[in-house]
Amino acid sequence: MGKGGVLAIVFASVLLFDASNGVFKYIEDQVIGAGSTIVCQGYEFGIFDDQGQGGSFTSATAGRGPLEAFKCKLQENIYALDTMYNYIYKRNKDTESAASACIMLFGMNVDCGSWHLEMHQAVEQAHLLGEKIVPLQVALHAQYTLAVYIANNMLSVFLPLGILLRIFPLTRGVGGLLIAIAIGFYFVFPIAFVMLDPSFVKAEGRPDSTLQELGACYPGFKGSAVLINSIDANWIGGSFAAYSSAADKLAVLTVKIMFYPFVALALALIFVRAAAPILGGDTGEIMRMVAKLV
Repeated sequence: MGKGGVLAIVFASVLLFDASNGVFKYIEDQVIGAGSTIVCQGYEFGIFDDQGQGGSFTSATAGRGPLEAFKCKLQENIYALDTMYNYIYKRNKDTESAASACIMLFGMNVDCGSWHLEMHQAVEQAHLLGEKIVPLQVALHAQYTLAVYIANNMLSVFLPLGILLRIFPLTRGVGGLLIAIAIGFYFVFPIAFVMLDPSFVKAEGRPDSTLQELGACYPGFKGSAVLINSIDANWIGGSFAAYSSAADKLAVLTVKIMFYPFVALALALIFVRAAAPILGGDTGEIMRMVAKLV
């Protein structure tokens, strides 16, 4: 055997060694992927079994889980804004009618309600509060629709589909991303929102549901409904003296409705970005899309 044959054997041995390393690496990746899939399937089975047994989180409104607490809080805010809007509308209706009325003499306006500064200010304050309330109501209903979508699709569509796609090597990245999205939005997002909400007060024990405050999510839950019911309803000189108090409550509600869900969403996206690479997913495209939206 000549030098060429020896070199050919050495070269073939090197190629075989590299190929065997690649095969072993591929087998290792497949074993790790299969193990992760088994763990995710067991986790999913545990989630559905827990939901079937009633879960470990209950409230006086028969909700269970952090997502139900999030939906209940949204309902409370919707109720608070609706109550405030109707309250302002009823209080302003007679005042606005009086402000629009005029006394005429020989075809000339002698006196109009809008000429009186106090009455004009009361009407304009009511208009301003109404214009501020309507966009918040739209945002709240959009958040509630998102919460319903998360409740109906994350564990029943995204998580099983992600586990199924993660079995195959070509779709493992998409599967890992779907699993991370399902866990992040179903658990991290509502839990972060409930923990960030300063109006949440932990109830001591479980008092009788008949003693629960009207519009409250849980016994001992001091939220928006309590704030709205505390508005002073005094009527002084034909003007609604509590408009300034209502404006203060509306400012508090604005922060709660717009700021805390945004922070909870940011925490959920951070979780998705951190968990997706562990599950074999790629968050590059979705994070760029979120950055453009923000």
